[in-house]
Amino acid sequence: MNTVIQPGKKAAAAGLPPTSLLAFVYEERPWITTSGLAVPGEYYYDITDGVGHILQTARLIMGIGDIGNNEGKFALLHRSSHKLVVRGTRTTYEEPKSAIISTSDAVAWRVRHYDDAKLVQYQHESSEGRVKQIPPQYSRQFYVGANARKSLVTGKTDARFSQEEYERFIRTCICDLLEAGGYYDERPAEVKNVGFCFGVRNEETRQGQGLLPEVKKALQSILGETVLEKTFLDAEGRTTTVIRRFNVWEVKSLPQSYGAIYALDTDIEGNNHLVENDSITGFDGGSFDFHLLEAVRAGKGFNVTGERIEGGGVFLARGLASELKKSENFPLVGTMNDTDALMALQTGTFKIGGKSLKVADAQRAKTLIQTYKEEEGTKLIADLASRHVQVDSLFLWYGGLSITLYNEIIGKMKDLGRPNDYYYMLPYSEGDEIALPKFANAIGLYGLFNFRNRRRAMR
Repeated sequence: MNTVIQPGKKAAAAGLPPTSLLAFVYEERPWITTSGLAVPGEYYYDITDGVGHILQTARLIMGIGDIGNNEGKFALLHRSSHKLVVRGTRTTYEEPKSAIISTSDAVAWRVRHYDDAKLVQYQHESSEGRVKQIPPQYSRQFYVGANARKSLVTGKTDARFSQEEYERFIRTCICDLLEAGGYYDERPAEVKNVGFCFGVRNEETRQGQGLLPEVKKALQSILGETVLEKTFLDAEGRTTTVIRRFNVWEVKSLPQSYGAIYALDTDIEGNNHLVENDSITGFDGGSFDFHLLEAVRAGKGFNVTGERIEGGGVFLARGLASELKKSENFPLVGTMNDTDALMALQTGTFKIGGKSLKVADAQRAKTLIQTYKEEEGTKLIADLASRHVQVDSLFLWYGGLSITLYNEIIGKMKDLGRPNDYYYMLPYSEGDEIALPKFANAIGLYGLFNFRNRRRAMR
């Protein structure tokens, strides 16, 4: 099943099961079943009064969030094209300092805490001396993703969600996802009702026991209505501000690293066994760690166990940064932050003083970085593979780090004598907007969350 980087978009040629969830996204096909019915992207949710009485029934838009330490991946079905929309946003957040002038065209956001009617009420109460100070109607303006430089907190889910900036990042990404899915194209002022599922760390959930209490509480903090003010330049270069509203009524969770295995083995109708192997070992490589998944077939599905292994891309990148700034290499590069070091590891180049390297230096840097990857990256892959020396399952390599170490993984598999049809690299093309190794978990988690809500979508 092994493959090389594919310049085209044919799932079969890339080694993907043609009906798998991954194949649908890889070929950018709409999620329409063999019977011609579109897969529902929404489901019904009963809003109760707390004692079981149904007050109203809302139709919730299904969304998924797979949030890594370095990037958040989000997915939902487009409301009209029925294709899966996948968005990747770097987990960064920044509130700009007061500037004397700005010519930036970056999208800026603010959280609106209450509406204008409430502001008038506060002003009236303030004039009568009933309130000492009017609370701020808006948060400070902020940027996320490529327009921000400061990384958000990493680690456990409850630690992340306890940070106000992180929660704003999540809400902004959900809003951006709804926009990309076409939900604000009509009735943009309408409150969009959402049911959301988060991918959580494998160690934060257990079959039969559910989420750890602190993680469950953290995820529930995203419930409720959000009002965001978005400022951007329109197509004619005019500064435009719009208000976006959405309400998260329900929050669910799934173990994040299982998504890729599910997406490879399952189609949009929930049929599995697309992969012949009775067991799959998943290596999910991220910025700060690897998650090792053991999926063994049991009936129509898998029994899955998982563990976290420290030693992801950041640790390789930090070692590279130390190697680069040696006196015999590039001492002027100075101290690299994690983001810059990761980019150097991924791209094979870097900047000094904000300037690109000259041709000779760029070639020397490329050779140095490639040699480092071959030596240190291969050691990391060998350590992971050594945990499963027997050919008793299919090795599935995915996550952003598997793109960075693509050649090193293939080389090590050959050194270990592992047959081509017993390890698998998810295909991607240079410049892919949706690179499967990086987004496979989000695709699979959305498919599983969607399939579990099918009955609730049919009333």
